[in-house]
Amino acid sequence: MQIARAKSGEKSISCLETLRAVESFCLECTVLTAQMKSADEWVAAIEKLDAQMTQIDSANARAAHEQWWAQIWSRSHVRIQGTPEADIVTRGYELQRFMHTCSGGDGWPSRMRPNTTW
Repeated sequence: MQIARAKSGEKSISCLETLRAVESFCLECTVLTAQMKSADEWVAAIEKLDAQMTQIDSANARAAHEQWWAQIWSRSHVRIQGTPEADIVTRGYELQRFMHTCSGGDGWPSRMRPNTTW
């Protein structure tokens, strides 16, 4: 992995360019949000993580991801219809399911917080 760093006078590393015109491309990015004691320790950790991630086939991982979400959404259905307020309740329920599912991905129980701001 290469850590991109902009030097004085160079283009920003936030600008992506291709060598020739393309209609589409795939951008894979490894991120690490852990806090380390030093920048060198963080760089070593992200390089290790990136080496692990590059061993994963992206197409298979995407297919497994989509299948997992399809299973989540097919488990139960609550649809309240008939009025604009009913549609709001349905959207709130689906958003709550989405957020609850996302927050439970780390192996720990997710916290239930009542949300009265729908």
